[in-house]
Amino acid sequence: MVGLKAESAKEEKGRQFNCPACGAPVQVDFSSTKRLTCASCHSLIDLTQGVGAEAVAARQTEPVEPIIALGRTGQLQGKPWQVVGFQHRMGVVPGDDEHFGWSEYLLYNQKRGFSFLVDSEEGWSLVRPTTGAPSMASSTARTATYMGTTYTLKYSYEAETNYVCGEFYWPVHRDQTTQNRDFANGKRLLSSEQSGT
Repeated sequence: MVGLKAESAKEEKGRQFNCPACGAPVQVDFSSTKRLTCASCHSLIDLTQGVGAEAVAARQTEPVEPIIALGRTGQLQGKPWQVVGFQHRMGVVPGDDEHFGWSEYLLYNQKRGFSFLVDSEEGWSLVRPTTGAPSMASSTARTATYMGTTYTLKYSYEAETNYVCGEFYWPVHRDQTTQNRDFANGKRLLSSEQSGT
Protein backbone atom coordinates (compact mmCIF):
# COMPACT_ATOMS: atom_id res chain seq x y z
CA MET A 1 0.00 0.00 0.00
CA VAL A 2 1.24 3.48 -0.77
CA GLY A 3 0.17 6.98 0.17
CA LEU A 4 -0.66 6.12 3.79
CA LYS A 5 0.20 8.36 6.73
CA ALA A 6 3.31 7.36 8.65
CA GLU A 7 1.22 7.14 11.85
CA SER A 8 -2.35 5.90 12.01
CA ALA A 9 -2.99 7.29 15.51
CA LYS A 10 -5.11 10.43 15.58
CA GLU A 11 -3.44 13.72 16.31
CA GLU A 12 -4.30 15.14 19.72
CA LYS A 13 -4.83 18.90 19.80
CA GLY A 14 -4.62 20.72 23.13
CA ARG A 15 -7.20 23.15 24.49
CA GLN A 16 -6.55 25.77 27.12
CA PHE A 17 -8.77 27.66 29.56
CA ASN A 18 -8.48 29.30 32.99
CA CYS A 19 -9.07 27.30 36.17
CA PRO A 20 -12.50 28.18 37.60
CA ALA A 21 -11.05 28.04 41.14
CA CYS A 22 -7.85 30.11 40.88
CA GLY A 23 -7.75 31.50 37.32
CA ALA A 24 -4.44 29.85 36.36
CA PRO A 25 -4.11 28.57 32.77
CA VAL A 26 -5.02 24.87 32.38
CA GLN A 27 -4.00 22.78 29.35
CA VAL A 28 -6.20 19.89 28.09
CA ASP A 29 -4.23 17.44 25.93
CA PHE A 30 -6.76 14.70 25.08
CA SER A 31 -10.16 15.01 23.41
CA SER A 32 -11.42 12.17 25.66
CA THR A 33 -10.63 14.02 28.93
CA LYS A 34 -13.47 14.09 31.46
CA ARG A 35 -11.53 15.29 34.54
CA LEU A 36 -8.19 16.98 35.10
CA THR A 37 -6.43 18.91 37.85
CA CYS A 38 -5.11 22.44 37.97
CA ALA A 39 -1.33 22.33 38.41
CA SER A 40 -1.49 25.58 40.37
CA CYS A 41 -4.17 24.99 43.06
CA HIS A 42 -4.74 21.18 42.71
CA SER A 43 -8.47 21.68 42.10
CA LEU A 44 -10.16 18.81 40.26
CA ILE A 45 -11.97 20.19 37.18
CA ASP A 46 -15.00 18.49 35.60
CA LEU A 47 -15.01 18.82 31.80
CA THR A 48 -18.09 16.69 31.11
CA GLN A 49 -20.08 19.86 30.34
CA GLY A 50 -17.30 21.51 28.29
CA VAL A 51 -14.62 24.05 29.10
CA GLY A 52 -14.80 27.70 30.06
CA ALA A 53 -17.81 28.94 31.99
CA GLU A 54 -19.24 25.40 32.29
CA ALA A 55 -16.15 23.97 34.02
CA VAL A 56 -16.65 23.15 37.69
CA ALA A 57 -13.79 22.71 40.13
CA ALA A 58 -13.52 20.96 43.49
CA ARG A 59 -10.59 21.94 45.70
CA GLN A 60 -8.28 19.20 46.97
CA THR A 61 -6.25 19.68 50.13
CA GLU A 62 -3.24 17.68 51.28
CA PRO A 63 -1.79 16.82 47.87
CA VAL A 64 0.02 13.49 47.47
CA GLU A 65 3.29 13.78 45.55
CA PRO A 66 3.62 11.07 42.87
CA ILE A 67 6.95 9.21 42.71
CA ILE A 68 6.84 9.52 38.90
CA ALA A 69 6.17 13.10 37.80
CA LEU A 70 3.24 13.92 35.51
CA GLY A 71 4.39 14.36 31.93
CA ARG A 72 7.38 12.04 32.34
CA THR A 73 7.95 9.53 29.53
CA GLY A 74 9.60 6.13 29.96
CA GLN A 75 9.99 2.77 28.23
CA LEU A 76 7.80 -0.17 29.25
CA GLN A 77 7.97 -3.42 27.30
CA GLY A 78 9.90 -1.60 24.57
CA LYS A 79 7.28 1.14 24.05
CA PRO A 80 7.29 4.80 25.17
CA TRP A 81 4.59 5.66 27.71
CA GLN A 82 3.82 9.06 29.22
CA VAL A 83 2.40 9.60 32.71
CA VAL A 84 -0.76 11.71 32.19
CA GLY A 85 -2.68 11.04 35.44
CA PHE A 86 -2.17 9.91 39.02
CA GLN A 87 -4.51 8.86 41.79
CA HIS A 88 -3.84 7.64 45.32
CA ARG A 89 -6.37 5.15 46.64
CA MET A 90 -7.20 3.46 49.93
CA GLY A 91 -8.84 0.08 50.34
CA VAL A 92 -10.57 -1.74 53.17
CA VAL A 93 -12.04 -5.23 53.40
CA PRO A 94 -15.68 -5.01 54.61
CA GLY A 95 -15.86 -5.77 58.34
CA ASP A 96 -12.16 -4.98 58.81
CA ASP A 97 -10.86 -1.63 60.05
CA GLU A 98 -7.33 -1.95 58.63
CA HIS A 99 -6.79 0.17 55.49
CA PHE A 100 -4.20 -0.33 52.76
CA GLY A 101 -3.10 2.14 50.10
CA TRP A 102 -1.74 2.14 46.57
CA SER A 103 -0.95 4.55 43.74
CA GLU A 104 -2.15 4.35 40.14
CA TYR A 105 -0.40 6.12 37.28
CA LEU A 106 -2.44 6.57 34.10
CA LEU A 107 -0.12 6.02 31.13
CA TYR A 108 -0.63 6.99 27.50
CA ASN A 109 0.96 5.70 24.31
CA GLN A 110 -0.19 7.22 21.00
CA LYS A 111 -0.62 3.82 19.31
CA ARG A 112 -1.69 1.65 22.27
CA GLY A 113 -3.94 4.06 24.16
CA PHE A 114 -4.15 4.04 27.97
CA SER A 115 -2.73 1.63 30.57
CA PHE A 116 -2.07 1.82 34.31
CA LEU A 117 1.12 1.41 36.30
CA VAL A 118 0.16 0.40 39.85
CA ASP A 119 2.43 0.76 42.89
CA SER A 120 1.07 -1.35 45.78
CA GLU A 121 2.35 -3.20 48.83
CA GLU A 122 2.85 -6.22 46.55
CA GLY A 123 5.12 -4.25 44.16
CA TRP A 124 4.65 -2.67 40.73
CA SER A 125 2.31 -4.01 38.06
CA LEU A 126 1.23 -2.96 34.58
CA VAL A 127 -2.57 -3.07 34.14
CA ARG A 128 -4.48 -2.87 30.87
CA PRO A 129 -8.22 -2.44 30.34
CA THR A 130 -9.85 -5.57 28.90
CA THR A 131 -11.46 -5.80 25.51
CA GLY A 132 -14.89 -7.29 26.19
CA ALA A 133 -16.23 -8.30 29.58
CA PRO A 134 -15.29 -11.43 31.54
CA SER A 135 -18.16 -13.81 32.29
CA MET A 136 -19.26 -14.31 35.89
CA ALA A 137 -22.15 -16.44 37.11
CA SER A 138 -23.44 -13.71 39.48
CA SER A 139 -22.36 -10.58 41.37
CA THR A 140 -21.08 -12.84 44.19
CA ALA A 141 -19.23 -15.20 41.83
CA ARG A 142 -16.04 -16.80 43.13
CA THR A 143 -14.67 -17.25 39.60
CA ALA A 144 -14.46 -15.21 36.41
CA THR A 145 -13.64 -16.45 32.91
CA TYR A 146 -11.87 -14.25 30.37
CA MET A 147 -10.59 -15.34 26.95
CA GLY A 148 -10.91 -19.01 27.88
CA THR A 149 -9.00 -18.71 31.18
CA THR A 150 -10.70 -19.12 34.57
CA TYR A 151 -9.63 -16.87 37.44
CA THR A 152 -10.46 -17.47 41.14
CA LEU A 153 -11.48 -14.69 43.54
CA LYS A 154 -8.45 -13.62 45.61
CA TYR A 155 -9.53 -10.31 47.17
CA SER A 156 -12.80 -8.42 47.62
CA TYR A 157 -12.63 -4.90 49.05
CA GLU A 158 -13.95 -1.34 48.97
CA ALA A 159 -11.70 1.34 47.48
CA GLU A 160 -11.74 5.11 47.78
CA THR A 161 -9.81 7.69 45.75
CA ASN A 162 -8.27 10.19 48.15
CA TYR A 163 -6.15 12.29 45.76
CA VAL A 164 -6.19 12.92 42.00
CA CYS A 165 -3.89 14.87 39.68
CA GLY A 166 -3.45 14.97 35.93
CA GLU A 167 -5.86 14.20 33.10
CA PHE A 168 -8.39 11.33 32.96
CA TYR A 169 -10.72 9.82 30.35
CA TRP A 170 -13.39 9.01 32.96
CA PRO A 171 -15.03 11.30 35.55
CA VAL A 172 -12.81 10.43 38.54
CA HIS A 173 -13.14 12.50 41.70
CA ARG A 174 -11.79 12.63 45.21
CA ASP A 175 -13.80 10.46 47.66
CA GLN A 176 -15.06 8.31 44.75
CA THR A 177 -15.74 4.78 46.03
CA THR A 178 -15.80 1.48 44.18
CA GLN A 179 -16.38 -2.18 44.98
CA ASN A 180 -13.29 -4.07 43.81
CA ARG A 181 -12.67 -7.76 43.21
CA ASP A 182 -9.36 -9.27 42.15
CA PHE A 183 -9.37 -12.73 40.53
CA ALA A 184 -6.11 -14.67 40.11
CA ASN A 185 -4.75 -17.38 37.84
CA GLY A 186 -1.12 -17.99 38.77
CA LYS A 187 0.67 -14.63 38.51
CA ARG A 188 -2.05 -13.16 36.29
CA LEU A 189 -4.72 -10.95 37.84
CA LEU A 190 -8.15 -9.94 36.53
CA SER A 191 -9.63 -6.99 38.41
CA SER A 192 -13.17 -5.65 38.52
CA GLU A 193 -14.21 -2.20 39.78
CA GLN A 194 -17.83 -1.13 40.13
CA SER A 195 -19.17 2.19 41.31
CA GLY A 196 -22.74 3.09 42.20
CA THR A 197 -23.22 4.57 38.74
